[in-house]
Amino acid sequence: VSTTRPETIMGDVALAIHPEDERWPGLEGRKVRRPLQPAEIPIIADTAVEKDFGTGMLKITPAHDPLDFEIGQRHNLEIIDVLNEDGSLNDLAGPEFSGMDRFEARKAPAAKLEEMEALTKAEDYKNKVGFSERADVPVEPRLSEQWFLKYPSQDAARACVADGAMKFYPERWSKTYDYWMGGLQDWCIS
Repeated sequence: VSTTRPETIMGDVALAIHPEDERWPGLEGRKVRRPLQPAEIPIIADTAVEKDFGTGMLKITPAHDPLDFEIGQRHNLEIIDVLNEDGSLNDLAGPEFSGMDRFEARKAPAAKLEEMEALTKAEDYKNKVGFSERADVPVEPRLSEQWFLKYPSQDAARACVADGAMKFYPERWSKTYDYWMGGLQDWCIS
């Protein structure tokens, strides 16, 4: 299973496959062993996994990836946050990695996997990483306490257009409005 963030392997809580991927019959429901901070973790099936990308398997680290978080919520998975606020690894990463800076920690788990003969290959990969405008450093996905604004009238706002109580001119904008309102998520205001 490939990763661009080996420092979060210790926070993996599942391995996911696409339910229609014919390469992996009978794996759903079985368990695999996480190699760093060893633990048995389940193999789950989820349609969010891109079956045509790489091996078609995705390691699930809900505390450190937005898609993994969504998958974790759907499958009621544990959340293990291995990063401190300053980007260093915490005690959940294990004594061998605890306290390491995230950049140093990207190399150390890969070296440990190689030592264990569990690393099959390393290759360069172009990754889209967000950068902080203020500090000009990579943004590391990580769960934290946030405040959100809920859109309480979303269904009513869509219904008033659907039942004709409110009209758009030209009419085609009603479809745009419905699509936009249907995709709203709670707004982070913190």
